[in-house]
Amino acid sequence: MGKDSQLFLKSCYTWIRTFNGPLEMCSAWRHLRNFYLLARKTQPSQTSDLQGE
Repeated sequence: MGKDSQLFLKSCYTWIRTFNGPLEMCSAWRHLRNFYLLARKTQPSQTSDLQGE
C-alpha cells in the first residue's frame, strides 16, 4: 500500500474516532467505505488467479 493510501486511512480513522454523531453521517466513514469497495472491485479475484496457473 502506498504512502498516500496509508495517510488517507489514518486520517479517516482519526475523523471517525472523533466524530460525534451517527456513523452514517460521518463523511470520513463514507470515504472509507467507498475506498474499501473500490479496492475490492479493482483487486483480481482469487478464482481467476487459480485458473491462470
